[in-house]
Order: sequence, then C-alpha cells, then structure tokens
Amino acid sequence: MIVVLCSILVMISLISGQECTSAEDCYSRAQTLYSQENYDEAIAYLERALVLDPVHIDAVTLLGIIYSETERYEKALHYFEKTTQLQPEKAYHWYYMGLTLNMLDRPTEAVSSLEKALELNPSFKCAWYEKGFSLMLLQEYDAALDCYDEAIAVDPSDPWMYFMKADALKILSRYEEAVLTYDEALQLNEEFVEAWVEKAHALMNLARYGEALTCLERALEQDPEHERARSYKENIEKEMEREGIQLEESTAPQGSDTASGEKENGICTGSLILAILVLAGIIAEKENTDE
Repeated sequence: MIVVLCSILVMISLISGQECTSAEDCYSRAQTLYSQENYDEAIAYLERALVLDPVHIDAVTLLGIIYSETERYEKALHYFEKTTQLQPEKAYHWYYMGLTLNMLDRPTEAVSSLEKALELNPSFKCAWYEKGFSLMLLQEYDAALDCYDEAIAVDPSDPWMYFMKADALKILSRYEEAVLTYDEALQLNEEFVEAWVEKAHALMNLARYGEALTCLERALEQDPEHERARSYKENIEKEMEREGIQLEESTAPQGSDTASGEKENGICTGSLILAILVLAGIIAEKENTDE
C-alpha cells in the first residue's frame, strides 16, 4: 500500500509539480484533465483521490468512464461494479455497467444490469437502447424492437433510435417497414450516412434498385470512402446487369425537407459505433445463411 501511494505521489508530482491534499481537490483536477483528454494524468489524480477517500463516488465513476472511453473495458467494469455497490439506487450506474458488459460481449449479464436501471428509471432512453442492443446480440430481435419503441416513446427526436429499430426490422426481413423507419431517422437528420446506406440495403432486398442507388449516392456524397456503401453499389450494379435492368431516373429520396442535425441532447454515445459494425456482421451472416 505504501509503495502504491508513493508511486501515485511521484506521478502527480511529475505531472503538476504539486500534490493535491484532499480527495475533492484531486477529483477536481482530474475532471479538468479529463476534459482536455489527458486520460492517464486524470487517472493518476483519481487514484490518489481514492487513496484519500476510498468511497469517493464521483472519482470511482469517472475512472470507469475513462477506462471505458479508452477501451479498457475490464478495468471499467471493475469501477462500475463498485459504483453499483456504493449507490445501488442510481440508475445510471447500472446503465454504465450494462453498457460495459455489452462492450465485453456479455449481453446476458448486460440485460440484467439494464433491467435494474429501467426499474429505477423507466424513462431512461439510453438504457432502453442498450437493452435493445443486448437483445440484438442475443438474436432476440422482436424483444429488441420493443426496447427501441420504448426509447422512441421517451425521445421521438433521436434518429439513432429509429435507425436501430430499422436494423432490427431488416434482420427480421421486414424490409418495407425497415425502409419507412429509416425514413423517419432521415427526416430528423438528412446527413445520417449510416441510415442512407442501410435504407439502400433494405431497398436492395425489395429489388428497388434505382431507389437504393439514389440512397447510396447520398451516402457517398458525404463519405466517398464508405466501404459498405461502395460494396452495396457494386452489388446492385452487378445484379441489374445480370437481370438486364435499365436504370430509370429515380425520384429524390425522402428525408430532406424537415431534417435537422442539431438535436444533440440525450445522445447515447455508448455502443453506437460497435452496434453498426456488429449489426452489419449479423446481416451479412444472415444473407450467407439464406443463400
């Protein structure tokens, strides 16, 4: 214990030339460093804070968040488990634990944590989202749809919730419904590249190739190197050539008149990027099986 304390003090001395003398002071300095993305230095101050006050809940929580954001999920889980022990009545601690379990590919455990969060706060949109993602990983797609509907009921202005719902519909081969749901996402944010790409994929499965290509053009205008968009476009062109289909002039895609990309409040940052990658893999695996 003495060796650990000395090591922390040396690190802090090297960082700032001065030692924090209270847990709150250490935490305050860590917050500043975290906001500057100086994560390792922030961790040093937070560890010092916990030496001075082992139950400083804000320090424990911020350590979990930093380890999660730097993809050190096992360490993050250790601290989030501690927060649920210190403050079991706080829904967001259970949410963070569920999110981290999802990142560790432990969805069954994640569902249990997220259900606890939702017992404490039934209007916790991001907990509904994470539970939905857990259920997607468990291939319980109908149950996942219910979660996304709950999230949308809490916040109908979040395009990501419609996107995730549409992906679940697409995996269930409910392509017409998926297209309409992607449109709802795009009406909220017409620059939502992933929604244009996956709407195109749903349209491909409906053999509506012209509309699909129009969606992919919109996506590639914003991200010319988007790998899946380029792949889908190539596949459509090959299929149209194989079937001898001539491309007719397509109508403009929906989602451009009432769009707004400014609704930032309440965004669930957690596993969204992971969700895109994982669900793309699920869809590809399903298509290979169907063949």
